[in-house]
Amino acid sequence: MNETGAWPDTWPDTGPHGTAPSLRPPHNLELEQAFLGAALTNNACLDTVRAFLLPNHFFEPVHGDIYSAMLDMTGCGRTADPVKLKPYFDGDDRLSGVGGARYLVRLAGSAASLINHGDYAREIVHLACRRQALAIAHAFSRRVATDRGTHTDTGFEDALAGLETGLHALSDVYTASTGPAVQDTPSLLAATLARIEAARNRSLDGSGGGLSTGLAGLDACIGGLRRTHLTVVAGRPGMGKSALGLNIALNVARAGHPGNDSPGPTASGDAQGSVRPGERGTSAGCGDPATDRDTATDRGTGRGAGVLVFTPEMSAGECMERALANDISIHDGHTLPYEAIATGRLTAADTARIQTAGTRLADLAIRFVETAGISVVRIRHLAGQQKKRLALKGCTLSLIVIDYLGKLGHEDHRLTRYERISRNVASLKDMAKDLDVPVLLLAQLSRQVETREDRRPVLSDLRDSGEIEQEADEVIFLYREEYYLERGKPHPATPDYGDWLTAMDRAAGKIDLIVAKRRGGRTGTATLGANMAACHFTDTAAVPPAPAPTSNPAPDTFGM
Repeated sequence: MNETGAWPDTWPDTGPHGTAPSLRPPHNLELEQAFLGAALTNNACLDTVRAFLLPNHFFEPVHGDIYSAMLDMTGCGRTADPVKLKPYFDGDDRLSGVGGARYLVRLAGSAASLINHGDYAREIVHLACRRQALAIAHAFSRRVATDRGTHTDTGFEDALAGLETGLHALSDVYTASTGPAVQDTPSLLAATLARIEAARNRSLDGSGGGLSTGLAGLDACIGGLRRTHLTVVAGRPGMGKSALGLNIALNVARAGHPGNDSPGPTASGDAQGSVRPGERGTSAGCGDPATDRDTATDRGTGRGAGVLVFTPEMSAGECMERALANDISIHDGHTLPYEAIATGRLTAADTARIQTAGTRLADLAIRFVETAGISVVRIRHLAGQQKKRLALKGCTLSLIVIDYLGKLGHEDHRLTRYERISRNVASLKDMAKDLDVPVLLLAQLSRQVETREDRRPVLSDLRDSGEIEQEADEVIFLYREEYYLERGKPHPATPDYGDWLTAMDRAAGKIDLIVAKRRGGRTGTATLGANMAACHFTDTAAVPPAPAPTSNPAPDTFGM
């Protein structure tokens, strides 16, 4: 499916729903009517199917419109019945064509047994999948037929890539509708004991049982990043959300490369690459992210962990500039600000350091996706694809980082910002459980933090939606006293200047990670070292080394 949740575009000369002209698309209108009738009679039916049944799964377009309107109303806490739905369709020609508002009443009268509504919904999805399978096959055959077959024509290669993408999406939709697997006690117990043993082994290395962030102080507070958990890192602009998210992603990826001596979780994998949805990417190790073909290099072929970073706000290139600064700070003990890397204000020694750092980063199992307004549906699809491809190479998808919540879109463009944020957070938590992987989600805090004398964030400062606090397993706030002191610097001639210098000495190069929520555990604060110019966080809270004079760093604006 594409980013809006609709099926991919069809080719010319197709029949209904993109199938071949000679084929009759599989459908069952009576089944759709019976399901909608049950949902109109009892809106609770929608709760068990909204995760896998989408409006575009209905064969009859007006049925999809009715279902979408019902989801909107119930999502806002309102009852969806024929009377309340009527204003949604005033002037709608498609509903008028089937009888107008009276059709809604007839639907309620044709309600299926409430017990069978789940089976009816799954059958609607399965019929939609059959229609889409025919459309994919027809589109593929049309594309192959028009391929010129020359060595410069990529038509057949593109057709294969489109076929793979379509079948992966189709498989995900079908699998999601089949419901949870039934597990017997012996197999469930065996899996539980294995998970406990793995957590015990991880706890011995100080990570607290979860995936280590590479920051012992943070691991001690949250027990590491746990699979199926949604961990929210929130702060005001300038606190360092993006820097911390990237630092953790790099720590996880570094620990996965056998030749890397940086601390962190045990992992391994393919080389770094940048993947844009709908485009091809290249990487070493675990294969091409778009076609899963190995490249010529053998770097990064160890088995282990992979990291996927979604950056709707920053470009992948900007992330890589920060990653280079981070790597140089870690391995050379030298601060080369990422702003200097971005602007090219470099010495010959700086350039040599960048080349060496680039060689190290090229071996990391980390990939970036940069698309503004990307929806959670698209994120879920891309993450699922990457997990399958990594598994084929003996690798695992160990962490997903999303920077940040406010920049994510939604397939329903009619939603308010509050509704969009709420649904996206709930969907990301579901994704973490479905993919069995930790999700690190960055988020903004409201401006009310700035109006208080004590600017340390609290849970009520989470912006736009209370659903963030509800769905998140851990909520971590970032606070840098140094940031606020710099902006309140008094004149050197005033009596307050001496006290300001003392406070700056105490706060310089430090950041507080305030664990405000931890599901099933205690809260607390970890104070770390923060070299913001290099996007480098450490367990030693110390003043970062001064940048080289030739780099001409800008003022401290590095904490995006």
